[in-house]
Amino acid sequence: MKDSVTIGIDVGGSNIAIALIQAGDYDNAHYTSIPYVYKSSAYELSSYIYEAVLKLALENSVSEEQITKIGLAFPGSIDSKKGVVNYAHNLKLYDADIKGAFNTLAPRTDIGLMNDADAATLAEHELGALKGCDSGVLITLGTGLGGGLILGGRQFFGGLKRGIELGHMIIDKSSKQKCSCGNYGCAEVLCNSAYLKAEGEKHFYTGITAKQVIDLAKSDNKTAYEIFCRYAENLSCVTASIINLLDIERLVLSGGISLSGEFLLEALKRATAEKCFFEMKCEMLLSMLSDKAGALGAALYSENHSV
Repeated sequence: MKDSVTIGIDVGGSNIAIALIQAGDYDNAHYTSIPYVYKSSAYELSSYIYEAVLKLALENSVSEEQITKIGLAFPGSIDSKKGVVNYAHNLKLYDADIKGAFNTLAPRTDIGLMNDADAATLAEHELGALKGCDSGVLITLGTGLGGGLILGGRQFFGGLKRGIELGHMIIDKSSKQKCSCGNYGCAEVLCNSAYLKAEGEKHFYTGITAKQVIDLAKSDNKTAYEIFCRYAENLSCVTASIINLLDIERLVLSGGISLSGEFLLEALKRATAEKCFFEMKCEMLLSMLSDKAGALGAALYSENHSV
């Protein structure tokens, strides 16, 4: 009998990452990604994703029948029991029955659904930078800002089990930046890639990307460096508040912006230490799993929570 296969899918505002794991071998997972494309229904979106899953399976000599579990990670508010994305503002998804759609597409496969930041946190705790950690936080930096929390050596999903929304901490009430949730000054709009892009377009040219702004800052462009420092200052309001509230051992950065590496980490450490009530003893690290964390976490989740 051929090995059973688990699929992990991380749906983001720009890309959809897919991992294929054979016989529980996470160290040798196979990966692909496709661009996120808005679809008018949960079934159309799920069909688009499942087509990419089957293509990845074919490329690795895996039959559809071998796929026994599929885990999906989405941003926003998720009802894991029902398998519904209640709302994911960045994706324009509302009351989307993702589990139902995948049950139609793959009726013999167990399906699990969870929040994307929680998925990345699960993967880092099991396989990466949060492994062995009793208290820690993962912050994902990209199209939005998300996060997950480890307390007492276990993942904490909120007192009412609705998840934690680090991106909707209000860090500047006077800000004119309106978040997709309707509030102003959320961490999500002041610490995401769109912030760097918008600031870059004010000073450089239309169409500049967040990565290009960071690259200019790294090359000692004064204006770009000032933009980057404002970004790090915004983010430090989030990290310092988390550390002051929870006194955690470890804080890990993940997502596209974290790929700027030590350049971001060093600036953030300095700005965070200035705002911490206690002496800064929290270890601040970069993700070990990088952009693979969400898909791997979704796969891990599906092995224990799929239905």
